[in-house]
Amino acid sequence: MLDSHRADHRPKINPHYGFIRRSCLAAQLPLPPLTGVGGNGLTRKVHFNPVGSGRKVTTLRITGNATLRDAPRAFVIGNLRSRYHDTFVIGTQRCTVASRGSFVHGYAPAAHRWGYVEASHLTGCHLRTN
Repeated sequence: MLDSHRADHRPKINPHYGFIRRSCLAAQLPLPPLTGVGGNGLTRKVHFNPVGSGRKVTTLRITGNATLRDAPRAFVIGNLRSRYHDTFVIGTQRCTVASRGSFVHGYAPAAHRWGYVEASHLTGCHLRTN
């Protein structure tokens, strides 16, 4: 399990944590710190604070229970919730994606970190039309 120890996000009200299945760890224990086994069975470093673009242009609201990830379809590094009015800030004027399952890069103020969120959890994210 990973946990955000930041005092300013009030963890009892809006926790930011994630779990990694034991099966992802058991196959290759002991693993070096901050390392996980991905869906492809290969180990890789989990980036708990991914580098951001620095651009914060458009704020989108979170719908449902979204997970913040270190890369598209990768390890969970935080949780975002609509009931806490969490937002996600992207670096462009408009959010346009190829599919609702696409991942969008941006900044999650509630988690105090950059990462990726699935587009289906972002209001104002539009499907690209050809």
